Amino acid sequence: MKKLLIILILIFSCIQEVDAQYNKRKFYYDAQQAMKQRDYRKAIYLMTILVEHDNKNFEALFYRAVAKYSLNDFVGAKKDLTSAINKNPNYALAYQYRAIVNATNGSYDDALKDFEKAIESRPDFTEVFYSRGLTYFLNQQFEKAINDFSHCIGLRPELKDAYINRGAAYLMSQDTVAALKDYDKVLELDYRDSDIYVRKGAIYAQQKKYDLAFEEFNQAIYFNESSIPAYFNRALAHAGTFKYDDAVKDFTKVLEIDPNNSLTYFNRALLLSQIGDYNNALKDYDKVVELTPNNVLGVYNRAMLNAKLGNLINSLEDYTRAIDLYPDFANAYMNRSNIKYLLNDMKGSKKDNEIAKLKISEYKSKMERRDFDTMVDTSKVMNRLLSFDMDFGNKEFNGVEGKRFDIRQLPQYRLTFDSDPEKLPLNRRYNVPSLSKMLGNYGYDLYFSNKGLTIKDNKLLEDYTSQQNRLTFDAKEYWKTNIFDAIIQSSQRQFSNAMTHLDNAIYFNPYNAYLYASRAAARSEMIEYASKIDIASQKFVIGVDESVAIKGPKVKHNYSQALSDIDSAIRLSPDVAFLYYNRGVIKCLSGDMTGAIDDYTQALSLYPNFAEALYNRGMIQLYIKESQKGFLDMTRSSELGLEDAFVVLENFGGMFKD
Repeated sequence: MKKLLIILILIFSCIQEVDAQYNKRKFYYDAQQAMKQRDYRKAIYLMTILVEHDNKNFEALFYRAVAKYSLNDFVGAKKDLTSAINKNPNYALAYQYRAIVNATNGSYDDALKDFEKAIESRPDFTEVFYSRGLTYFLNQQFEKAINDFSHCIGLRPELKDAYINRGAAYLMSQDTVAALKDYDKVLELDYRDSDIYVRKGAIYAQQKKYDLAFEEFNQAIYFNESSIPAYFNRALAHAGTFKYDDAVKDFTKVLEIDPNNSLTYFNRALLLSQIGDYNNALKDYDKVVELTPNNVLGVYNRAMLNAKLGNLINSLEDYTRAIDLYPDFANAYMNRSNIKYLLNDMKGSKKDNEIAKLKISEYKSKMERRDFDTMVDTSKVMNRLLSFDMDFGNKEFNGVEGKRFDIRQLPQYRLTFDSDPEKLPLNRRYNVPSLSKMLGNYGYDLYFSNKGLTIKDNKLLEDYTSQQNRLTFDAKEYWKTNIFDAIIQSSQRQFSNAMTHLDNAIYFNPYNAYLYASRAAARSEMIEYASKIDIASQKFVIGVDESVAIKGPKVKHNYSQALSDIDSAIRLSPDVAFLYYNRGVIKCLSGDMTGAIDDYTQALSLYPNFAEALYNRGMIQLYIKESQKGFLDMTRSSELGLEDAFVVLENFGGMFKD
């Protein structure tokens, strides 16, 4: 959807009002510049400040929503757009973009309702008809899409994209004459548009009017010598006219421009096999498998080619891999049966043959003949050139594996040294008098932080490990020596030694909550670090100084001592958000997800802008399938400038529908 949507051209309102604490106009200007530079994270941060200073500012909510949408944070974008609409029920742009978000999530009915609202407010608003046309197109209501694009053209006859998309809608309606007419109109407006020549060429190639197709592809290349679609489609046309050498040359040109184009390697491998260049075909299949290791097409075809070349062991491995990727792959079982027979594995050969026959029989009784033939005779697809409009990881073969969603927790806060601690923005400052007193009393670069926890991340820690840089204190402040030693030992993963030093520090300062918290962190980290040794049984993995990755049901470890320490810290300082946050991390490690969420919620009640707590709570909610809550927490964390939250939203925001 995002590739088809209109380009977001944002014209920010010029706000003249100047507040005593901040200049609205400057914030808008800076946000505008950030949007132009595609620095959406900065734009979100700036708009968040405006929203927090003025809860009636619907424009700031709108622009923040656009920035969130650009980062795939669809949940956050919809939330902001809804808030903007609540504050200004006649805000046509907000309705339009909420409709776009709904369409992106596949909620077409809701999208169309929002488009109607936008049109009621602005019946002359071309962009709304254009966006609704795209929504109708995605919902395969091509006649309605054509009507909306035609309305756009009536309002703005020079709108090139409306002709392009109406042409596509005509094409999907099997009206190639009308589609070509619209594409010709685009060329009247811009005769150098290489993509339109490719589109026309593809139509002619499909009609087997190859002479006309080559003219269009050649024109596309003339205006854009680096046009991958032009070379790729011309290669398909060459293959359609049995000019395999020319097709191979065009595919090779594509790979010169884009060396990681797995689809092109696959097609070139097929052609090389057809002209008998098996060794180079095998190299191409190797590249396909390297680039898309979970795509059954490349693995299966490589298995067949290895068998042809006599590489029976390699062929056997590939057929096995193909079966792992597509367990109902009858042909793969049949072919593996033949390979096992040639390798004198008669028992295995017989078993594979029986499995293949059983699967064929089962599917034959359940499927229509056409679908059954497709399922069994997979070679029809395996040996067919694939075009750009075919999903290379198509669902028929369970091809390319989807994005893996690893749930991660940010680490605990504890005492550490840092010469340049992270500077929090204004809206995230959190004053803890007892902590400030304790840190100030130490008199050195001591901080309570979850950053810079290891030597490799912290130059000051590295310097302090040298004996010549060791800090010394007089007898009255010996407990400070223990803190120093505990921090250094913990940074070197000498957790037992670190806890011994913290034991001593606590002996001399039994009412210091932050010493208990640091010991709790060291205890829990020691458990997780030890558990990493046994990878086979590990279900939760903690990156001791980076993050906690939740992989599945928790292997039970005894966190009772760590929990006892952090409970002591909370009893001593019940109003410190950091301590509830730490207990949330430990509870998560112990498998108590509900308890962890409760602690993060308590931390946020004390420190509402605690971005790390929002992030960790959001991650757990995503893990337990409360996707809406999880992404709302994640989007708020991103508003507060936490980089990790942006990464999650950018990579996985589109995986979850509301």
